[in-house]
Amino acid sequence: MDLDAGRVENLTRGTSYEATAMPEFMRGILDAGGLMPWVKRQMAGGNGDVHVAVPANEPVQADWRMD
Repeated sequence: MDLDAGRVENLTRGTSYEATAMPEFMRGILDAGGLMPWVKRQMAGGNGDVHVAVPANEPVQADWRMD
């Protein structure tokens, strides 16, 4: 799986899927181990404000399911 490129591979079935790359803030949540650890990191690292922003050029995401 390459979240930066939006590519998911099923090695068992030999298939791959192309999708929109995951936004940076969502990768940060995954890297932190979930939403609450991410919020704690954000609050500990600054003035207590937690900002989540999606860049203006980011496409709208309906959901992240791979049907």
